[in-house]
Amino acid sequence: MRRPRRRGHRYVLILMSASVLIWFLGFVGFSWFIPRSQPIALLNPVDGIIVFTGSAGRIQAGITALEQGLGQRLLISGVNSDLSSDVIRSAIGGKDELARCCIDLGRMARDTEGNALEAINWARHRDYDKILVITADWHMRRSLIELNRHAHG
Repeated sequence: MRRPRRRGHRYVLILMSASVLIWFLGFVGFSWFIPRSQPIALLNPVDGIIVFTGSAGRIQAGITALEQGLGQRLLISGVNSDLSSDVIRSAIGGKDELARCCIDLGRMARDTEGNALEAINWARHRDYDKILVITADWHMRRSLIELNRHAHG
């Protein structure tokens, strides 16, 4: 004798399917609105370059932009305060002269809002009007929101 199927299983299946569909549509929407990055070679020169630390490749992208003459100086924002300058400079890859002349290490930021405040203070201190911000694609929108909020607030 077979047991009749319960209606509850059907509703759970519908709810799970709807949840997966909503998640997928949210992901597609999020992907659509992520600002598209631009190759460094196509950028116009700016006064300063700022890297918000985080995922791999950001610091190297900032150094590449500095070496290509896109900015006068580079700020690496959000450097761990426990790391010595020697460790940071070795991570830069033996570019000691470039590091001494043109790279500043920001150690105050702990999050995106801190990165924005550190960047704004650095740019104001140097009288920079145009800056290039380097961060991850998915992080750019939030970074720009924080920069605009604190620069005009």
